[in-house]
Amino acid sequence: MDEGNYFNDSIEFAAVIAAAAFAVNSLEDAELQGRKQSTDRPEASLIRTKSRKDQEQGEASARNLEMTKEDAAIKHRPPEKVVVRTPTISKPSSTDNYSTTISPKLEPAAAPASYKYPRDDSSEKARNSRSYGETDAIADSWEKSEMERIKKKYERVNSTIISWESEKKAKTERQLDRVKRDAEKKKERALQHYHSNQNAKAEQRLERVERDIEKKRERAFQHYRSEISRIEQIVAGARAEADEKRRNEGFKIKETANKIRVTGKVPVKCFCF
Repeated sequence: MDEGNYFNDSIEFAAVIAAAAFAVNSLEDAELQGRKQSTDRPEASLIRTKSRKDQEQGEASARNLEMTKEDAAIKHRPPEKVVVRTPTISKPSSTDNYSTTISPKLEPAAAPASYKYPRDDSSEKARNSRSYGETDAIADSWEKSEMERIKKKYERVNSTIISWESEKKAKTERQLDRVKRDAEKKKERALQHYHSNQNAKAEQRLERVERDIEKKRERAFQHYRSEISRIEQIVAGARAEADEKRRNEGFKIKETANKIRVTGKVPVKCFCF
């Protein structure tokens, strides 16, 4: 595995995540600033309302002062002569009775019903749909980049496994070929000695060499087969472990993407080298 390329990919990915986080923080700061300005405006209106109330209270106190002066002037006036009138009792007429009995009772007019205008939620729905669309776009982009990252990562892992497998098998085959060559050389020397001597001792020696060569070949083939089997088992285990880790990382990426769709915030990772 090329560690330099891996580190460069990690640094580039860290820069992308940092840029996304900076953009999200900028949006949050702008939103907080807008909220602060909206909360400052009611305070100004409240100050204007308080000043208007103070002015009205001052005018009311002035009117009360004038009324107290008028009451004092009335109290100091000389009393007027009171004319007492004797009450006269008038006999009720038939027309009066008729008017009192026939006159209909006037009921108070009903107040007009207040009309409630229908609430227009189109703008709010559009705003929510835009926000959901933006968070979905951020989550999809982050998920796509992360899945591409782990894809490249495990492509490098599989390439390393294949390279290791090829190297180990080639080494085992070279060991087997070396045993075969040594056996052929030893047998050739034994035959030369037999042809040069042509006696019972040389023949026994040739038979002994052939038996030794056959045993070595058998042991070499057994070692080769066991070594190839061991290499294949290691490779299968490494591939299974890599596939399991890739699936787990994929699940974590999807879970994080779902959280981004809810919160709209991209997680910032710390790359330590």
